[in-house]
Amino acid sequence: MKEDCNLSIKVVTRHPVARNSNKTLEARAKFVEEWPAKGMDFMTNCVFLDESGFDINMRRSRDWDPGNVKRRKVVGATKRKVPGDAASVIPKVTTAGHYLQFISDTLDIMDEFPNMKGFHIVMDNAPIHSHSLVDL
Repeated sequence: MKEDCNLSIKVVTRHPVARNSNKTLEARAKFVEEWPAKGMDFMTNCVFLDESGFDINMRRSRDWDPGNVKRRKVVGATKRKVPGDAASVIPKVTTAGHYLQFISDTLDIMDEFPNMKGFHIVMDNAPIHSHSLVDL
């Protein structure tokens, strides 16, 4: 059917109407115009981040090793186990606070590398960024 009818399946994403309002578009344009004054150059000192793969249980799974040395790192599990039948009580959502902590930790890791010190993280306009803690 895909070839016969020339159909494809697309993932539908819903966004609030205000996302593309004139006020929002003007605020975005103003922010981008202010980039050079803040020392931001997207070709040299910016890291673009899309949170689509962000998960509260994310852990760093890769690390740098010197040369061709093969290593294994043993780390303990960090996921919390739910006691008994309490699973329905614990919400399974990632909040803006979790995302803000992730960004803060990411900036700290980036600052450990001299060639990335002072870099800026540029995020898309996903709803998780609309919290007042995540500022332009």
